[in-house]
Amino acid sequence: SLQLARNQSGKPITQLSLVAGKRKPAASEFWIHTETVSVPENMSEEARTGVKDREISVAFPLDKAYKAGKIFAFLPTEVESGLRFLVNLDLILTANRESLQAEGDWNRWLRDESVGVIANGIVEISMNKTHQKKCYGFIPLKEDLKSHTTFFSPICSRVHKTLSTQAFVLTEKNGLKLPNQTRLANKG
Repeated sequence: SLQLARNQSGKPITQLSLVAGKRKPAASEFWIHTETVSVPENMSEEARTGVKDREISVAFPLDKAYKAGKIFAFLPTEVESGLRFLVNLDLILTANRESLQAEGDWNRWLRDESVGVIANGIVEISMNKTHQKKCYGFIPLKEDLKSHTTFFSPICSRVHKTLSTQAFVLTEKNGLKLPNQTRLANKG
């Protein structure tokens, strides 16, 4: 039997442990960043009538061995995005819950709202002395996308654009600067 245990005592870091039978629990740590977004008044989705806001969560894996990219709609889907983190959105899914409906306004709205949540999570990690160097590995790249590339591609470019206005680049003096205020030093 499989059991999932979650330890949130170190928020925003959450430890998830998976126990299979009598084996030793396999634990992974995630930096969880969650925001609530308001549904636009002009949004019309029959399956979400009366919904005023939605929560978007991004789980950045802090363990190198953990393979990210899974998309959740409260429960896991079969969608392996290729993004370097896990995303939980209230997506409209196909009837078998295995995939997302990429063409709907609701899903595109949530995708677009996730950009700020992802960027804010990366910036939040950059301010944590223990994990700040890991934040750069979470920046989404189009070439990493595995499925629904047309749907997920805007996340990559928009996160890059949003991060370009944030002071999150670590400098030699351990300060955080805007990307355009930094440059790579010569190794010589």
